[in-house]
Amino acid sequence: MRRWVDTAPLPKLMALIPPVLLTILWLMAVMVRIITKPLPLLGLCVITLAFVGSGVARTRSSSPKTLVLLLNLANLGGTLLLWATARPWGLGGWPFVAVSALASFTLIPGIIVAILACVPLVVGIMTASHAPVEAFQVLNVTWFDRQLLGLGILLTACVTIIRTIERNCQELRISQTLLGEIMVQKERNRIMYDLHDEVGHSLVQTSTQMDLLEMLLQRKQYATLGAIIHDVGNQTRDTLLRIRSVVLDMNDVSLSDQLRRCGQLLVNAGLDVNQRISDIDEIPENQTRTYAAILQETVTNILRHSQASRVRITVEGPTLIVEDNGIGLDDNHQVGLGMDAMRQRAYEAGLTFRTDISHDLSGLLVEVAKAPRKEDPR
Repeated sequence: MRRWVDTAPLPKLMALIPPVLLTILWLMAVMVRIITKPLPLLGLCVITLAFVGSGVARTRSSSPKTLVLLLNLANLGGTLLLWATARPWGLGGWPFVAVSALASFTLIPGIIVAILACVPLVVGIMTASHAPVEAFQVLNVTWFDRQLLGLGILLTACVTIIRTIERNCQELRISQTLLGEIMVQKERNRIMYDLHDEVGHSLVQTSTQMDLLEMLLQRKQYATLGAIIHDVGNQTRDTLLRIRSVVLDMNDVSLSDQLRRCGQLLVNAGLDVNQRISDIDEIPENQTRTYAAILQETVTNILRHSQASRVRITVEGPTLIVEDNGIGLDDNHQVGLGMDAMRQRAYEAGLTFRTDISHDLSGLLVEVAKAPRKEDPR
Protein backbone atom coordinates (compact mmCIF):
# COMPACT_ATOMS: atom_id res chain seq x y z
CA MET A 1 0.00 0.00 0.00
CA ARG A 2 2.91 2.34 0.64
CA ARG A 3 3.97 2.00 -2.99
CA TRP A 4 0.48 2.71 -4.32
CA VAL A 5 -1.05 5.42 -2.15
CA ASP A 6 0.44 8.91 -2.41
CA THR A 7 -0.38 11.23 0.49
CA ALA A 8 1.77 14.19 -0.56
CA PRO A 9 -0.39 17.35 -0.65
CA LEU A 10 -1.64 18.27 -4.12
CA PRO A 11 -1.79 21.82 -5.56
CA LYS A 12 -4.72 23.99 -4.54
CA LEU A 13 -5.93 23.84 -8.15
CA MET A 14 -7.03 20.27 -7.48
CA ALA A 15 -9.53 21.55 -4.89
CA LEU A 16 -11.61 23.06 -7.71
CA ILE A 17 -12.17 19.71 -9.43
CA PRO A 18 -14.55 17.97 -6.92
CA PRO A 19 -17.30 20.63 -6.87
CA VAL A 20 -17.23 21.02 -10.66
CA LEU A 21 -17.46 17.29 -11.30
CA LEU A 22 -20.14 16.76 -8.67
CA THR A 23 -22.24 19.52 -10.20
CA ILE A 24 -21.97 17.81 -13.59
CA LEU A 25 -22.87 14.45 -12.05
CA TRP A 26 -26.00 15.71 -10.32
CA LEU A 27 -27.14 17.66 -13.40
CA MET A 28 -26.86 14.47 -15.45
CA ALA A 29 -28.76 12.57 -12.77
CA VAL A 30 -31.57 15.12 -12.94
CA MET A 31 -31.65 14.95 -16.74
CA VAL A 32 -32.06 11.15 -16.82
CA ARG A 33 -34.29 11.08 -13.68
CA ILE A 34 -32.04 8.79 -11.65
CA ILE A 35 -32.63 10.65 -8.38
CA THR A 36 -36.23 9.47 -8.26
CA LYS A 37 -35.10 5.92 -7.37
CA PRO A 38 -33.77 5.13 -3.86
CA LEU A 39 -30.83 2.83 -4.67
CA PRO A 40 -29.35 4.99 -7.46
CA LEU A 41 -29.81 8.00 -5.21
CA LEU A 42 -27.90 6.18 -2.45
CA GLY A 43 -25.10 5.44 -4.94
CA LEU A 44 -24.96 9.12 -5.91
CA CYS A 45 -24.72 10.18 -2.27
CA VAL A 46 -21.93 7.65 -1.57
CA ILE A 47 -19.98 8.87 -4.60
CA THR A 48 -20.43 12.49 -3.51
CA LEU A 49 -19.29 11.92 0.07
CA ALA A 50 -16.36 9.69 -0.92
CA PHE A 51 -15.19 12.00 -3.69
CA VAL A 52 -15.36 15.12 -1.54
CA GLY A 53 -13.63 13.27 1.32
CA SER A 54 -10.79 12.06 -0.89
CA GLY A 55 -10.38 15.58 -2.31
CA VAL A 56 -10.09 17.07 1.17
CA ALA A 57 -7.71 14.33 2.24
CA ARG A 58 -5.42 14.87 -0.74
CA THR A 59 -5.10 18.62 -0.17
CA ARG A 60 -3.82 18.04 3.37
CA SER A 61 -0.42 16.63 4.28
CA SER A 62 -1.46 14.64 7.38
CA SER A 63 -4.05 12.24 5.93
CA PRO A 64 -3.34 8.54 6.66
CA LYS A 65 -2.95 6.27 3.66
CA THR A 66 -5.60 3.89 4.97
CA LEU A 67 -8.21 6.66 4.96
CA VAL A 68 -7.34 7.62 1.38
CA LEU A 69 -7.64 4.00 0.25
CA LEU A 70 -10.99 3.50 2.04
CA LEU A 71 -12.44 6.65 0.44
CA ASN A 72 -11.45 5.36 -3.00
CA LEU A 73 -13.05 2.01 -2.26
CA ALA A 74 -16.24 3.78 -1.11
CA ASN A 75 -16.23 5.76 -4.36
CA LEU A 76 -15.92 2.52 -6.33
CA GLY A 77 -18.73 0.91 -4.28
CA GLY A 78 -21.09 3.83 -4.92
CA THR A 79 -20.27 3.70 -8.63
CA LEU A 80 -21.01 -0.03 -8.82
CA LEU A 81 -24.30 0.47 -6.97
CA LEU A 82 -25.33 3.27 -9.32
CA TRP A 83 -24.33 1.22 -12.36
CA ALA A 84 -26.21 -1.87 -11.21
CA THR A 85 -29.47 -0.13 -10.26
CA ALA A 86 -29.82 2.60 -12.88
CA ARG A 87 -29.15 0.93 -16.21
CA PRO A 88 -28.68 1.98 -18.91
CA TRP A 89 -27.91 5.44 -17.47
CA GLY A 90 -25.86 4.49 -14.40
CA LEU A 91 -22.34 4.96 -15.77
CA GLY A 92 -21.89 8.45 -14.38
CA GLY A 93 -19.66 7.39 -11.46
CA TRP A 94 -16.77 5.93 -13.48
CA PRO A 95 -15.10 9.28 -14.35
CA PHE A 96 -15.04 9.98 -10.58
CA VAL A 97 -13.31 6.66 -9.96
CA ALA A 98 -10.67 7.60 -12.56
CA VAL A 99 -10.05 11.09 -11.17
CA SER A 100 -9.99 9.91 -7.55
CA ALA A 101 -7.50 7.16 -8.39
CA LEU A 102 -5.20 9.57 -10.23
CA ALA A 103 -5.32 12.00 -7.33
CA SER A 104 -4.81 9.38 -4.63
CA PHE A 105 -2.40 6.80 -6.02
CA THR A 106 1.10 7.10 -7.37
CA LEU A 107 1.38 7.95 -11.05
CA ILE A 108 1.56 4.51 -12.69
CA PRO A 109 -1.10 2.72 -10.52
CA GLY A 110 -3.35 5.79 -10.84
CA ILE A 111 -3.15 5.74 -14.64
CA ILE A 112 -3.88 1.99 -14.72
CA VAL A 113 -6.98 2.36 -12.53
CA ALA A 114 -8.14 5.37 -14.59
CA ILE A 115 -7.86 3.38 -17.82
CA LEU A 116 -9.78 0.46 -16.27
CA ALA A 117 -12.49 2.89 -15.13
CA CYS A 118 -13.02 3.96 -18.75
CA VAL A 119 -13.65 0.36 -19.89
CA PRO A 120 -17.31 0.24 -18.68
CA LEU A 121 -18.01 3.44 -20.64
CA VAL A 122 -16.59 1.91 -23.81
CA VAL A 123 -18.57 -1.28 -23.22
CA GLY A 124 -21.72 0.77 -22.64
CA ILE A 125 -21.30 2.59 -25.93
CA MET A 126 -20.73 -0.67 -27.84
CA THR A 127 -23.70 -2.52 -26.30
CA ALA A 128 -26.21 0.35 -26.26
CA SER A 129 -27.44 -0.45 -29.76
CA HIS A 130 -28.33 -4.01 -28.68
CA ALA A 131 -30.44 -2.91 -25.71
CA PRO A 132 -34.19 -3.73 -25.97
CA VAL A 133 -35.31 -0.09 -25.98
CA GLU A 134 -36.64 2.29 -28.54
CA ALA A 135 -34.29 3.76 -31.12
CA PHE A 136 -34.61 7.28 -29.69
CA GLN A 137 -33.66 6.05 -26.21
CA VAL A 138 -30.72 4.05 -27.63
CA LEU A 139 -29.47 7.23 -29.29
CA ASN A 140 -29.73 9.14 -26.01
CA VAL A 141 -27.95 6.40 -24.06
CA THR A 142 -25.14 6.26 -26.60
CA TRP A 143 -24.76 10.06 -26.55
CA PHE A 144 -24.74 10.05 -22.75
CA ASP A 145 -22.07 7.33 -22.55
CA ARG A 146 -19.92 9.10 -25.13
CA GLN A 147 -20.04 12.30 -23.13
CA LEU A 148 -19.04 10.44 -20.00
CA LEU A 149 -16.18 8.72 -21.83
CA GLY A 150 -14.93 12.03 -23.21
CA LEU A 151 -15.24 13.59 -19.76
CA GLY A 152 -13.32 10.71 -18.19
CA ILE A 153 -10.50 10.90 -20.75
CA LEU A 154 -10.28 14.68 -20.45
CA LEU A 155 -10.15 14.60 -16.66
CA THR A 156 -7.64 11.76 -16.71
CA ALA A 157 -5.35 13.78 -18.96
CA CYS A 158 -5.74 16.97 -16.90
CA VAL A 159 -5.07 15.30 -13.55
CA THR A 160 -2.10 13.41 -15.03
CA ILE A 161 -0.60 16.65 -16.33
CA ILE A 162 -1.13 18.37 -12.98
CA ARG A 163 0.44 15.46 -11.09
CA THR A 164 3.41 15.38 -13.50
CA ILE A 165 3.99 19.12 -13.16
CA GLU A 166 3.75 18.89 -9.39
CA ARG A 167 6.23 16.00 -9.28
CA ASN A 168 8.69 17.88 -11.53
CA CYS A 169 8.37 20.99 -9.35
CA GLN A 170 9.01 18.91 -6.24
CA GLU A 171 12.11 17.34 -7.81
CA LEU A 172 13.28 20.81 -8.83
CA ARG A 173 12.85 22.08 -5.27
CA ILE A 174 14.81 19.10 -3.93
CA SER A 175 17.57 19.72 -6.50
CA GLN A 176 17.74 23.40 -5.56
CA THR A 177 17.97 22.49 -1.88
CA LEU A 178 20.79 20.00 -2.53
CA LEU A 179 22.60 22.52 -4.73
CA GLY A 180 22.33 25.14 -2.00
CA GLU A 181 23.74 22.70 0.54
CA ILE A 182 26.63 21.84 -1.80
CA MET A 183 27.42 25.53 -2.34
CA VAL A 184 27.34 26.16 1.40
CA GLN A 185 29.68 23.22 2.00
CA LYS A 186 32.07 24.42 -0.69
CA GLU A 187 32.12 27.89 0.85
CA ARG A 188 32.81 26.37 4.27
CA ASN A 189 35.69 24.40 2.82
CA ARG A 190 37.09 27.52 1.19
CA ILE A 191 36.93 29.46 4.46
CA MET A 192 38.51 26.48 6.25
CA TYR A 193 41.42 26.49 3.78
CA ASP A 194 41.85 30.25 4.14
CA LEU A 195 41.73 30.31 7.92
CA HIS A 196 44.03 27.33 8.26
CA ASP A 197 46.67 28.71 5.96
CA GLU A 198 46.29 32.39 6.85
CA VAL A 199 45.83 32.21 10.61
CA GLY A 200 46.67 28.73 11.87
CA HIS A 201 50.42 28.77 11.34
CA SER A 202 50.79 32.28 12.76
CA LEU A 203 48.86 31.38 15.90
CA VAL A 204 50.91 28.23 16.44
CA GLN A 205 54.13 30.17 16.07
CA THR A 206 52.88 32.93 18.37
CA SER A 207 51.85 30.35 20.98
CA THR A 208 55.29 28.72 20.80
CA GLN A 209 57.06 32.04 21.27
CA MET A 210 54.83 32.95 24.19
CA ASP A 211 55.82 29.66 25.86
CA LEU A 212 59.45 30.52 25.20
CA LEU A 213 58.90 34.01 26.62
CA GLU A 214 57.40 32.54 29.80
CA MET A 215 60.34 30.17 30.18
CA LEU A 216 62.86 33.02 29.76
CA LEU A 217 61.04 35.11 32.35
CA GLN A 218 61.17 32.24 34.83
CA ARG A 219 64.91 31.88 34.25
CA LYS A 220 65.38 35.66 34.37
CA GLN A 221 67.12 35.72 30.99
CA TYR A 222 66.08 39.23 30.02
CA ALA A 223 68.59 39.80 27.22
CA THR A 224 66.52 38.20 24.46
CA LEU A 225 63.06 39.22 25.71
CA GLY A 226 62.91 42.37 23.62
CA ALA A 227 63.54 40.54 20.33
CA ILE A 228 60.94 37.88 21.13
CA ILE A 229 58.34 40.46 22.13
CA HIS A 230 59.03 42.33 18.90
CA ASP A 231 58.54 39.13 16.87
CA VAL A 232 55.30 38.32 18.71
CA GLY A 233 53.99 41.80 17.96
CA ASN A 234 54.86 41.47 14.28
CA GLN A 235 53.23 38.08 14.08
CA THR A 236 50.09 39.33 15.80
CA ARG A 237 49.81 42.22 13.37
CA ASP A 238 50.43 39.82 10.50
CA THR A 239 47.67 37.53 11.77
CA LEU A 240 45.22 40.44 11.93
CA LEU A 241 46.20 41.35 8.40
CA ARG A 242 45.55 37.80 7.23
CA ILE A 243 42.15 37.75 8.90
CA ARG A 244 41.23 40.99 7.15
CA SER A 245 42.34 39.43 3.87
CA VAL A 246 40.10 36.42 4.43
CA VAL A 247 37.15 38.68 5.22
CA LEU A 248 37.81 40.73 2.10
CA ASP A 249 38.00 37.57 0.04
CA MET A 250 34.51 36.60 1.22
CA ASN A 251 33.20 39.67 -0.59
CA ASP A 252 33.07 40.12 -4.35
CA VAL A 253 36.41 41.92 -4.79
CA SER A 254 37.27 42.65 -8.41
CA LEU A 255 40.66 41.77 -9.83
CA SER A 256 41.48 45.46 -10.40
CA ASP A 257 40.77 46.26 -6.74
CA GLN A 258 42.79 43.27 -5.60
CA LEU A 259 45.75 44.32 -7.79
CA ARG A 260 45.69 47.76 -6.21
CA ARG A 261 45.38 46.43 -2.65
CA CYS A 262 48.09 43.81 -3.06
CA GLY A 263 50.41 46.33 -4.70
CA GLN A 264 49.93 48.76 -1.86
CA LEU A 265 50.40 45.98 0.70
CA LEU A 266 53.73 44.98 -0.86
CA VAL A 267 54.91 48.59 -1.03
CA ASN A 268 54.00 49.15 2.61
CA ALA A 269 56.07 46.08 3.48
CA GLY A 270 59.09 47.67 1.78
CA LEU A 271 59.16 45.57 -1.39
CA ASP A 272 59.86 46.86 -4.89
CA VAL A 273 56.71 46.19 -6.93
CA ASN A 274 56.37 46.20 -10.70
CA GLN A 275 52.92 45.68 -12.22
CA ARG A 276 52.35 45.02 -15.92
CA ILE A 277 48.63 45.06 -16.66
CA SER A 278 47.20 44.63 -20.15
CA ASP A 279 43.93 43.25 -21.58
CA ILE A 280 42.46 42.60 -18.14
CA ASP A 281 38.98 42.88 -19.62
CA GLU A 282 39.51 39.57 -21.43
CA ILE A 283 39.07 37.70 -18.14
CA PRO A 284 35.45 36.43 -17.88
CA GLU A 285 33.46 38.08 -15.12
CA ASN A 286 32.65 34.75 -13.43
CA GLN A 287 36.40 34.01 -13.03
CA THR A 288 37.68 37.36 -11.75
CA ARG A 289 37.05 36.39 -8.12
CA THR A 290 39.20 33.28 -8.55
CA TYR A 291 42.05 35.35 -10.01
CA ALA A 292 41.70 37.88 -7.18
CA ALA A 293 41.70 35.17 -4.47
CA ILE A 294 44.79 33.44 -5.90
CA LEU A 295 46.58 36.77 -6.24
CA GLN A 296 45.86 37.57 -2.60
CA GLU A 297 47.04 34.14 -1.44
CA THR A 298 50.24 34.42 -3.48
CA VAL A 299 51.07 37.88 -2.12
CA THR A 300 50.40 36.62 1.41
CA ASN A 301 52.86 33.76 0.91
CA ILE A 302 55.46 36.19 -0.47
CA LEU A 303 55.19 38.39 2.60
CA ARG A 304 55.35 35.47 5.02
CA HIS A 305 57.80 33.02 3.49
CA SER A 306 59.70 34.27 0.46
CA GLN A 307 62.12 36.80 2.05
CA ALA A 308 61.83 38.65 -1.27
CA SER A 309 62.64 42.27 -1.99
CA ARG A 310 61.23 42.49 -5.51
CA VAL A 311 57.88 41.35 -6.89
CA ARG A 312 56.53 41.50 -10.42
CA ILE A 313 52.80 41.04 -11.17
CA THR A 314 51.84 40.53 -14.80
CA VAL A 315 48.34 40.33 -16.25
CA GLU A 316 48.13 39.63 -19.97
CA GLY A 317 44.59 38.78 -20.95
CA PRO A 318 43.47 35.61 -19.11
CA THR A 319 46.97 34.95 -17.70
CA LEU A 320 48.14 36.11 -14.26
CA ILE A 321 51.82 35.70 -13.32
CA VAL A 322 53.35 36.63 -9.97
CA GLU A 323 57.17 36.42 -9.60
CA ASP A 324 59.56 37.30 -6.80
CA ASN A 325 63.27 37.13 -6.05
CA GLY A 326 62.86 35.22 -2.83
CA ILE A 327 64.04 31.83 -1.71
CA GLY A 328 61.46 29.97 -3.83
CA LEU A 329 60.59 26.33 -3.24
CA ASP A 330 63.27 23.69 -2.79
CA ASP A 331 62.87 20.08 -3.85
CA ASN A 332 61.91 18.94 -0.36
CA HIS A 333 59.33 21.66 0.22
CA GLN A 334 56.03 20.39 1.55
CA VAL A 335 53.13 22.01 -0.27
CA GLY A 336 50.88 23.77 2.21
CA LEU A 337 47.12 23.86 2.49
CA GLY A 338 47.06 27.33 0.91
CA MET A 339 48.80 26.07 -2.24
CA ASP A 340 46.30 23.21 -2.45
CA ALA A 341 43.46 25.68 -2.00
CA MET A 342 44.75 27.84 -4.88
CA ARG A 343 45.07 24.82 -7.13
CA GLN A 344 41.58 23.61 -6.17
CA ARG A 345 40.06 27.03 -6.82
CA ALA A 346 41.69 27.24 -10.23
CA TYR A 347 40.46 23.75 -11.12
CA GLU A 348 36.88 24.49 -10.08
CA ALA A 349 36.90 27.71 -12.14
CA GLY A 350 38.21 25.94 -15.24
CA LEU A 351 41.71 27.45 -14.98
CA THR A 352 45.25 26.07 -14.88
CA PHE A 353 47.58 26.66 -11.94
CA ARG A 354 51.33 26.03 -11.88
CA THR A 355 54.39 27.00 -9.87
CA ASP A 356 57.91 27.26 -11.26
CA ILE A 357 61.22 29.10 -10.88
CA SER A 358 61.21 32.67 -12.19
CA HIS A 359 63.89 32.97 -14.88
CA ASP A 360 64.13 36.75 -14.48
CA LEU A 361 63.91 37.13 -10.68
CA SER A 362 65.20 33.64 -9.68
CA GLY A 363 62.46 33.23 -7.10
CA LEU A 364 59.05 31.61 -7.19
CA LEU A 365 56.71 31.97 -10.16
CA VAL A 366 52.97 31.43 -9.80
CA GLU A 367 50.85 31.35 -12.95
CA VAL A 368 47.09 31.20 -13.37
CA ALA A 369 45.77 30.94 -16.92
CA LYS A 370 42.79 29.91 -18.94
CA ALA A 371 42.64 26.17 -19.44
CA PRO A 372 43.49 25.16 -23.02
CA ARG A 373 40.57 24.03 -25.12
CA LYS A 374 40.55 20.32 -25.82
CA GLU A 375 41.25 19.46 -29.43
CA ASP A 376 38.45 17.96 -31.49
CA PRO A 377 39.24 14.24 -31.89
CA ARG A 378 37.89 14.41 -35.41
